[in-house]
Formats: sequence, C-alpha cells, structure tokens
Amino acid sequence: MELSEEAPGLLGWVLYVAGIAALDSDEQIFFESALRGALVREELEDWTAAGNTLGGFLWSQNTCGPSAAMLWEAVSMTCGSM
Repeated sequence: MELSEEAPGLLGWVLYVAGIAALDSDEQIFFESALRGALVREELEDWTAAGNTLGGFLWSQNTCGPSAAMLWEAVSMTCGSM
C-alpha cells in the first residue's frame, strides 16, 4: 500500500512544513517543486482545499498559516493552473 492511500495529504503536509522552514534559503526552490508535484497528484487546486488538508495534521493556522500562504503563492505562480 502506498503512503498516499494510507494517509492522504501527508506528503503535502510534510512538504509544506519543510517548505516553510526553507523559505528564503537555497533549498526553497526544491521544496516548491516537490510541493507543486504533490498538490497536482492530490488534486488540491486552491488554497482552501490545501488548508483543509493541512488542518487534518498537526497544524497551527496562527503559526504556519501566513508562511504557508506565501509558499502557496510561490507554488501557484510558477504552476500556472493552480
């Protein structure tokens, strides 16, 4: 069984948390690319859907929300269809 079947959204959550930690670093572009792929696979096409998925895991909107929204903007700007 694949991870996506056992815990849908977990990969996206991991990439969001890592992407937030990598903001303004040399690794940021790697996490943006990986997150973009995960969002496409999980068919999360807007911030509301992504936020709902993230909220199913350990997540604090007050702490993570603003940085996650910035990461969403970076990912969706480079993806075009999001």
